[in-house]
Amino acid sequence: DIKKPVISIDAPFGDFPVVYTDDKTPFYHITEHLIKEHNCKSFDVLSGPDDSMLTQMRLDGIFQAFKDYKIDFNRDRVFKGDYWYSGGEKLAKRYISGELELPDAVISLSDHMAVGLVNHLIKNEIEVPEDVKNVMENKKILVKNLK
Repeated sequence: DIKKPVISIDAPFGDFPVVYTDDKTPFYHITEHLIKEHNCKSFDVLSGPDDSMLTQMRLDGIFQAFKDYKIDFNRDRVFKGDYWYSGGEKLAKRYISGELELPDAVISLSDHMAVGLVNHLIKNEIEVPEDVKNVMENKKILVKNLK
């Protein structure tokens, strides 16, 4: 019986130890960039599963930037997503229907949700980034998946 050490990165897997990457700092910087470089003042956050450590770290970074830059953020503007395209599409439908007003920027906690959001907005003649900014981690995914 061969025994090899196993650790999981960023997600629980069985009884193995988990090592989490630092997702707080990048999301702090993403938020800071939107505030400083694009003068964004109103934000929505497309979140992930509540029980995800990654979700919490990313939100912590965003909320710290809001605090540091004195952005008055209403936590009712955090919308639960699923880290998949459908989460972004669902939020986009709420903007398109007029149920929600477009903020200056939407911070998506996953690239897939950002692509779902952007694709659905563009298909419905809402310009990104002209009408609303949207950020994501991996530009390669965005370029590959925009329709």
